Amino acid sequence: MISGNWSGIGNSTAILAAMLSIAFGLLNCFFGYRLFKVLLGIYGFVLGAAGGFALAGSVTAGQTLWLLAGMVVGGLVGAAGMVLLYLLGVFVVGAVAGALLASLLGAALNVNLPPMVVLVVAIAVGGVALALQRTMIVLSTAFSGAWGVVGGMVSLLTGRAALLLNPLNRPGAWHRAGLPLLLVLLLWLALGIAGAAVQFRTTTEKPQAKARR
Repeated sequence: MISGNWSGIGNSTAILAAMLSIAFGLLNCFFGYRLFKVLLGIYGFVLGAAGGFALAGSVTAGQTLWLLAGMVVGGLVGAAGMVLLYLLGVFVVGAVAGALLASLLGAALNVNLPPMVVLVVAIAVGGVALALQRTMIVLSTAFSGAWGVVGGMVSLLTGRAALLLNPLNRPGAWHRAGLPLLLVLLLWLALGIAGAAVQFRTTTEKPQAKARR
């Protein structure tokens, strides 16, 4: 039986995070190719903000104002860099999808894959994304968006924010939450296929190519 356990994890924040994951996941899953530049900006902002936060923390002894400033500046720089360096963005999105794929495979086999294996798969898929841009953009956004939806729904149903924030590092967590991992993976696969099918049927070329005309 699925059981909720929201106490002690910040109810409002955890629920909001799950709902945002579902909303953003749906956009990514079904409209990822059309919104790719926007998505690149979001990815870049998140990565840049994390880097800015870490850098500010290392040089300012954790002062709140400087941490916030580092996050904002780093996020803006990261967003601009991702959008301007389109090929880098394509590689990063493909690499993220590759890391997710490797982690899901490890979870399905009930093993914790070494970080180096996940890294190698991520780099390989990122390289494929550069060679097959439209195909990989569609597949990457469809399946990563589908995971955002599934992860958010599972987090809401079970009250376990950890499954949303770090869902794959401990496969046994799914069992303790009362969820068969196979069912979760099948839901993710079905939604990802549906999202990819919609994107392939409604897009024909890179949005960036239209903008250059």
